[in-house]
Parts: sequence; C-alpha cells; structure tokens
Amino acid sequence: MVFSIPICYIFCYEDDNLYDACARLSLSLASLPKRSSVYIVTWHNHLLDLISCNVLDCIIHIIDVEYGGFSRSACINRLVEALRPEDYTEYFYLADTDLYFHPYYFASLERICHKLDYRRGDLRIITPNYNVLPVCKLPWLPTRIVTYAMNRYPRLFDWSLPKNFSEILRRQWARVGYAHGCGLVPIRPLSEIGGYNAEMFDHGPEDDLFNKRICFFARLYYHPGTLMSSTFHLPHMPLRQSNSKVNFMYWRNSLSHMSYHGIDSSQIIRK
Repeated sequence: MVFSIPICYIFCYEDDNLYDACARLSLSLASLPKRSSVYIVTWHNHLLDLISCNVLDCIIHIIDVEYGGFSRSACINRLVEALRPEDYTEYFYLADTDLYFHPYYFASLERICHKLDYRRGDLRIITPNYNVLPVCKLPWLPTRIVTYAMNRYPRLFDWSLPKNFSEILRRQWARVGYAHGCGLVPIRPLSEIGGYNAEMFDHGPEDDLFNKRICFFARLYYHPGTLMSSTFHLPHMPLRQSNSKVNFMYWRNSLSHMSYHGIDSSQIIRK
C-alpha cells in the first residue's frame, strides 16, 4: 500500500496559539488511517502530552528543532534528513496542523498514484481543499463577505472546532481551492533542487515557490477531484505572518528570474 509512507507535520507555535493548535493537530491526526507512520517537526518538548489521546493509533516520531527564528522551509528540510531508514520511501506526504482528511482520502490518493505510475518516483500531487468557515455570530451577514470579515473582524465569529467529519459537513465552506503547501512530495526531485528555500522565514509563499521549482524535475499534478479526494482546512483565528512582505518580494523576484532564464535560473537548484 502506498500510504505506508510517512505523513509529516510541522508544528511550531508561540504559547498564545499553542492550545488551539494542539486541538487542531489532534483532529487532523484522528482523521488519518490507523497505524499511520507520522513525523512531527516541533520545538515543543512535551507535544505528545498536549495532544488528544485518541490519536494513539498513529505511530508518531518527534523531530526536535530549536525554538526561535521559525522557517517552515528549514523545518521541512530537517524533516527529510530525519526520516528513519525503515520508513524511507520515495515519497512523503506533507500535511498541515489544520488539515482534516476525508475518510476515503488516502484510498482515493492511492488510486491516483497507481494511475499516474508513482513508481517512477517523480510525482508531486496536490489535491482539492475546502476551507471550513467559523460560525458567524451575525446570522444576517451575507455569505459572500464572510471570508473578508473573518480576517478583519475575527471577534464576530465563533472559532470552535467541529468535533468530527459529520460536523464538518454541516458547516459552511468557502469556495474550493487547493492545498498548495501539502500533498505527496517525491524525495529524489526534492533533493535534486536542494530542498525548500530555507532562507525564507515564517510562512508563505514557500509552498508556491517550491512547486514552481520542482516541476522542472518532477510531474506536478493538481487533481480536480470530488469530496473523497479532498481535505478540509479547520477554522482558526488569523495568525500573524511577520515576514510576509519580505517573503513575497523574494518570491516575485525568484519567479521573474525563473521565467526569464528557465532551467538556467539560479533560483531553481539551491546549493
């Protein structure tokens, strides 16, 4: 079965966000197939004591990183270095603290992998994602402006988490998109391009830049699937992205250089 491969998370939060993040991680882990091999990169020494006991069906490996100067890209590179030999395959699945998986998601993904001949070791798969919306305290607020309002006036919303998949189905969702930063990642092409851009701090848009770079060495497939092949982004209060302006400037400059120079661009293969 394909999904004996590691399912991997990056979990590094400040104390004021830690409790809510642990609740989301517990829900995400509970939605995985039983006996999944899970790797979590974290700077929280007692993480397993903080997450719900209902995720103990997973085989969890903790990868420690030092607190401070968070870089999601650097954490992913550290993750690849730390994969245990017995779990090492040609792929890993990069998940997210906030992702809940449809009960048939991994069976659907396995079917896609076989159809696209995953044995070539060069398949990068990104699947549909639905943003589960928080419950608005103003029932008369038009749905079309909920996404705008929740980012600017978060106190107008109830951010409590759905308890299971049935509750997710009863919630409002934003328009379907893609989980660009998650999905199946091929290890050989990742190594060939020198990993993620570890010089980018904090979050975003390291995932888009990685997808643009790896497509020179891998088959990048966005699957236009149904609910069964989708993930669901759990609602949470907006998180601060302290380095977003610098990161987006770096991202734009990198894409411009790649567009002009193609495979000769120094932005594709990191030394």
